[in-house]
Amino acid sequence: MDGFPRISRPCPVADRLDEVMDGDFCRQCSKRVLDLDRLGAPQRLRMLAGAREELCVSYRRPVAKAAIVAAALAAGVAALPAAAQEAPATQAAPADASMDEIVVGGIPILTPAQRARAEREARRIERQEKAAARRAEREKKQAEGPAG
Repeated sequence: MDGFPRISRPCPVADRLDEVMDGDFCRQCSKRVLDLDRLGAPQRLRMLAGAREELCVSYRRPVAKAAIVAAALAAGVAALPAAAQEAPATQAAPADASMDEIVVGGIPILTPAQRARAEREARRIERQEKAAARRAEREKKQAEGPAG
């Protein structure tokens, strides 16, 4: 259960979220939309495991390279008639422009077995994070050398 949950019911108004959202509340479905980007993996897993009804969630994920290339090609083809008429060229998007898509929709309630698996995975990730923090602290102390 790495990353983010699979959306089982895509948001029907995802293309116009700015019109229906008040902060994290959706006026369309009258539900709170949970921003999973703000949660670490253990918190996401525990939130999913604890849900007793379908959740509406949102998160960002990188757009696939193929989709970026296709969009760039489509933009280039669309610009050809304008170029033929000697219209000024459109400005390219800045190099640091976000190439993420926002995924919004409903995720189903987990079965008891899936909830137990999510809890185990959350604990495993937390143990790994703590062990990594302890290793980093030891390495930092070793790099500093003896005090004195």
